[in-house]
Amino acid sequence: MRTLACLPSWAENPYRLVSLWEVIMQSFEVHELLAIVRLVGNTATLCFESARDPRYRPAQVNNFGKSLRKCQGICKRLNLPMSELHSSQLAKQVEDFVGQLDNDATERMAAMLGVTVENELSLRMFFAISPEKARFYGDNAEPFGSDVANAFPSTLFDASEANRCFALGRNTACVFHLMRVLETGLGVLGKQFGVQCDHTNWETIINRIEKAIGDIDKDPNRPVNWKDEREFW
Repeated sequence: MRTLACLPSWAENPYRLVSLWEVIMQSFEVHELLAIVRLVGNTATLCFESARDPRYRPAQVNNFGKSLRKCQGICKRLNLPMSELHSSQLAKQVEDFVGQLDNDATERMAAMLGVTVENELSLRMFFAISPEKARFYGDNAEPFGSDVANAFPSTLFDASEANRCFALGRNTACVFHLMRVLETGLGVLGKQFGVQCDHTNWETIINRIEKAIGDIDKDPNRPVNWKDEREFW
């Protein structure tokens, strides 16, 4: 029997919610990529500075190779397969021919890698998030704080997705996820008063809860502090 090694997360369970991250989004640290490409170029130039003692050149060429390997790792993490492959190939050349390289060779390698990265990036579309909204997309493990996260752990996924949708300006989607967060709290509140929430619209649930709260004073088993409790609910 033939089986698929892996399936897209939405193919295994097409009716579950799928994170926007799972479908198309991935955080991309552009500054890190720019920094490593610049480092590759700088180390390529430093290998053969005219004033540098020739005895230090093998060490500098070795540093050039290390910068290429670092570039390879970053490209792999950022899912740039062609740039990753090119970085690996160039690093291998440096490691194999460290004593046979000259200034033209190292600078040519750096320039070629820069072109590969530029070409691969040109095939993608990037979205920039403004600084004031970037925090909502990034570290949002507990969007409403630890108290809410601990009390309602099942809301974390939708709360985080609401943050990301807000950061991306997808306001309708943001409201959708926030409604799912509220739905959890509403279900807990309904359970407190014996109100059935499954397959029932919010207006009906809220009306029944409000009626139950209003009827607390009619309950013969009401607590001594029933007025405070009613005010709380």
